[in-house]
Amino acid sequence: MASLIGEGREEDSDSSGAGFSLDTARLLWLRYGAVVSFLTLLLFAVGYGTSYLVRSYIFGCIDPGCMAPNAALERSLADVQGDPCEDFYGYVCGGGRGRTRAFPAISTKRDRFDARLQALQQKVATAAILSLVLEEGDSELPSQLVSRLFLRCAQIAFSQLDNLDELRSFLHRFHLSWPDPMPRSKLETLDVMVALSLDWGIPVLFQLSVDTYFKRRGYRILHLSASPYVTDWFTARNALRQKGTLRAYIERASLILNGLAPVQAQSGRGGCKMASIVLELDNHILTAVMPSLVDPHPDSDLLYLQIGQMEDTTTPYLSAGEWLKVINEHLPIELGMADEMFLTNRRLLRLVAVLVGSVGDTTALLAYVTWHVTRILAFASSFQLSHAEFADERGSDYATLGHIIGHCYSDANTVLPHAFSYVFNRRWLSKAIVGNATAMVNTIRDVAKATIKALSWMDDETKRHAVEKLTTLATIVGSPQSAADEGALRNLYPWLRYSKRFLRFKGSPSEEAGIPLTMVNAFYLPVYHVMILPAAILYPPFYVANYPDSYNFGALGHVVGHEITHTFDPEVGLYDRDGIRRDWWTPTARVMFESKLACLSGLYRDIPGSGGAAFGDRSLPENFADSGGMLKAYTAYRAAGRPSGGLPFGRHGLTDEQLFFAGSCFKWCSNEGGNSSSRYSPPRLRCNVPLLNMPEFAQAFECGAGKAMNPGTRCDSL
Repeated sequence: MASLIGEGREEDSDSSGAGFSLDTARLLWLRYGAVVSFLTLLLFAVGYGTSYLVRSYIFGCIDPGCMAPNAALERSLADVQGDPCEDFYGYVCGGGRGRTRAFPAISTKRDRFDARLQALQQKVATAAILSLVLEEGDSELPSQLVSRLFLRCAQIAFSQLDNLDELRSFLHRFHLSWPDPMPRSKLETLDVMVALSLDWGIPVLFQLSVDTYFKRRGYRILHLSASPYVTDWFTARNALRQKGTLRAYIERASLILNGLAPVQAQSGRGGCKMASIVLELDNHILTAVMPSLVDPHPDSDLLYLQIGQMEDTTTPYLSAGEWLKVINEHLPIELGMADEMFLTNRRLLRLVAVLVGSVGDTTALLAYVTWHVTRILAFASSFQLSHAEFADERGSDYATLGHIIGHCYSDANTVLPHAFSYVFNRRWLSKAIVGNATAMVNTIRDVAKATIKALSWMDDETKRHAVEKLTTLATIVGSPQSAADEGALRNLYPWLRYSKRFLRFKGSPSEEAGIPLTMVNAFYLPVYHVMILPAAILYPPFYVANYPDSYNFGALGHVVGHEITHTFDPEVGLYDRDGIRRDWWTPTARVMFESKLACLSGLYRDIPGSGGAAFGDRSLPENFADSGGMLKAYTAYRAAGRPSGGLPFGRHGLTDEQLFFAGSCFKWCSNEGGNSSSRYSPPRLRCNVPLLNMPEFAQAFECGAGKAMNPGTRCDSL
């Protein structure tokens, strides 16, 4: 066989006429293949390397989970020379030199820490936007509906489109015009605001919506509350006032809306004659409805009242019958005077009645409404109109682009929150992380129950109510079941779209609160009695996959404990599942509880570093949740009983105990100082005070007596 093959090779090679052997050909082909393979691999390497460099150094890592807290914390701890027993926030977050027991704000620029929440929110937003772009399609699937909603809006920004005719047409639907609105009666004026909110979801002065009827599970009820837009406008307005461009903005936008050249109108020259009237009315309204240092929680109690009882607040300006007549024009069924509604701001109800019914001419109010409807819809209708707000800034086009994209993102996330979270979660959130976080929630809840049962100062009746609140607490981790798949979303959204039709129809889920689930935050919603851990908070620095329990319980576990503690909040913890404020504490237990709150208030108020601000009083509900949540998280971590077996923060040799406390503080690292108007204490106090209130911290870091983080007096936490 071998000779035959050999002969065949010779004959084949001779027949070529070139004396070219197959062995030579094979060698050349091998060389050619090797060269091609090498060049192909080189091409792939260059392509991958280029894309990697672009991703890493231009766009950064898109996956919200790609942050490495170990590296960030290691950098933070690298040159710290301070004592964790004097200022643990400074120890964990950097800037250790020059630290004193007064807990000063970080002034060094050696380690610039962005606020962790903001940094993570940016990553989540980038990943969510990419998901929406990849989801684009023409079907009626909820995931593609929310994608189209965002992309069509974003096109306004990227293509600098101006659909002013559509905006004017929408205003004309309500007979609104700027700057000279048509005179209307008081009921016609009220009808405009009710229609905008109830029919179109555009809450100018107030928000009137259809909500869960907590007293009758499975039914719906009207809910009148403050407009979330007012808060957004309050922030933007203050920024414009500080720059001295508020009036110029209104005048400039007026020119654009009326089809004139978008020039920079100067204040007081050729401007809108209604600008002064609108600004004066704006001052009056914002003063009445916005929180202030004097009144940080203005009339925010949740209460039921029969529609006929509105008259107690709105007389003599608007009668209950007039309210009812207008509202019924926008419902498929007629409500009566005895039907209940849900109210969260009685002061606002009074304000609306005064504005609508106290004057014979509502032209000024209509101008105010027209202006704010225009601003609310500017991001979705006109680049020029949005640009008017930033025309006096450097880089105004980029500022406008960011403004529009941000509002498109928030609008899609608010209108279709469950579809939005579904699009995000299926690309970026693993089921394993959701499962681990859910197990953590259950462990901390069990610890909270055991803690309540073991309290010596709480009587049995109060304990029974407290344990019941913990047992009935609903939880949403990542996303609710209604966002589990496209089928569940299809079942959910027809109900949401036509919810007004079902004011007396059973079947609406009571736990499906419409909270955007890609916000880096966590929530306890009273009355709904549900704790929500959105998908966006299940990432570093709050939760790190494959990290020790000590870190994750310290970071995310503290957040969970914080929200669970809010079920006993001195302000919102008194609402029962029917939405009625009831004090379920016995008188004796109430006295004991308030004494412990007073101790905690004094601790925050008198602690070095408070700067004399009354954080102990104004921020008491959040301080209470921070301190109680820390104790629950620590107890749950110890109950889990799973030591790391290895430490991620190597050369500093942190033990598991120390890593728990480091994780609890690391999430607060920020360059921002305390905001005197915030309902939260500054990050430094949020880190330090709950820890110095725990003897376990002093033991973990061997803090001797007299150290700032090992005080002689501590307060009990629930």
